[in-house]
Amino acid sequence: MSMLRKTITLALVGVVVALAVGFVLGTRSPQGTKHLKTVDAVAQLEDAENGLALADEEDGDLQFTFNVHAIHWTSGSEQGDGDPPCLRKPGRKVDVEIGYLDLAVPDGNTYEEQALWIRCP
Repeated sequence: MSMLRKTITLALVGVVVALAVGFVLGTRSPQGTKHLKTVDAVAQLEDAENGLALADEEDGDLQFTFNVHAIHWTSGSEQGDGDPPCLRKPGRKVDVEIGYLDLAVPDGNTYEEQALWIRCP
């Protein structure tokens, strides 16, 4: 092999390795790609006027607060944005599935679960 061919081969191998390492680090770091998680929870509408709803994961590890007037929802074959049919009566507890992300808060060391959608029964 000529010296030029060896140099080009080493450069290409270096680029491929750098891309692979960058991809792995980018998808694993807290600032990289976010992966949606789902959890079964029990939710209830606390305040119909301001839309405050609370939900607890079934084993109690996660708790969520969200605005029912703004959250995306599905129920059977229906879907919409805001006012899910299962959370229209204050105080009524209902089993739901919640899609959420872990988001870093500004201090960079703490994470908060942010509910993005709910699935009603």
